[in-house]
Amino acid sequence: MERRRWPYFVLPLLFLAAAQTQAEPPGDTAGLKAEQQQRLQRLDALRKPTEKESRVKASPSHAKIVGGGPAKFGRYPAAVALAFEPADPNVQCTKIDGKYCQYCGGTLISSEWVLTAAHCDVWPKTSSYPGDKVVVGGWKLSNNTGVPRNALQVINHPQYDADTHDFDIALVRLDQPISAEEKRPVALVSGDSDLDDPGQLATVVGWGHLQESGSGSDILQEVAVPILTNEVCADLYQRAGATITENMLCAGMAGKDSCQGDSGGGMLVAAEQGPDQVAGVVSWGIGCAREGFPGVYTRVANFLDWIQAETGIEPPQEPECAPCRDEQE
Repeated sequence: MERRRWPYFVLPLLFLAAAQTQAEPPGDTAGLKAEQQQRLQRLDALRKPTEKESRVKASPSHAKIVGGGPAKFGRYPAAVALAFEPADPNVQCTKIDGKYCQYCGGTLISSEWVLTAAHCDVWPKTSSYPGDKVVVGGWKLSNNTGVPRNALQVINHPQYDADTHDFDIALVRLDQPISAEEKRPVALVSGDSDLDDPGQLATVVGWGHLQESGSGSDILQEVAVPILTNEVCADLYQRAGATITENMLCAGMAGKDSCQGDSGGGMLVAAEQGPDQVAGVVSWGIGCAREGFPGVYTRVANFLDWIQAETGIEPPQEPECAPCRDEQE
């Protein structure tokens, strides 16, 4: 097979700010508007899919999972939509409450912390910017069915590599905690769990592409995907010259996958008891749902110590609440 070449000319623009541990939007209002416009242009520049892509939003108007269907209302209370207010209010995008453009996803892992991907380049609050919009537990974005917050603090993993997508994980602190009455966070997968083992089925949720260069939907989508061994995944991606590291987790099959716009969203696995657990973060892939190229996710179990160090969230134990999962149905 002929080795594929990747057009990298777009990626440096997209990942420029994400390479820092803490994203820093400009301080002055005029500069902020200019940066917001450049941000939209960077997103729009990815309208035509590249051979190797992060699952970041390729175009503000595209949003769906590939090969899945609409999620049941209220089934995923920890699903998060990340959005920003464009400088041009008339820009075409999948809008939350008619105002904010959705560009990435995430997962609520505590009352005040969201897990997402470093390449999403989330902007935190500054003296002149309120922070990107974080909508927790939403379903239909246009109706703003979730709980709105703003990004107070953003922590990208310090070893994140924009070229290889290794260590593609980030934490977003909310400006106000989410109460238990509003939405319930999911658990992190435990380091000794077998829920992310090869052969297990996982569920990916988000508002990403329905297909490559597909049309958008503002309703949360879900798709079940099989988890693969890293050895199998590495052999598949070696044909394209890509590397699968121990920090990555592969899942998917022809016709079923995450896609652009799902970036940062959660790959969820079902425990026999207790709530869903997040085992992966949507990261990158070659195309969407292509034969021989499963989706690539950040392996959450490898980052439990880092998450605890940054947030105080202790590594998970075996769930004690047997009815919790039933309550989510």
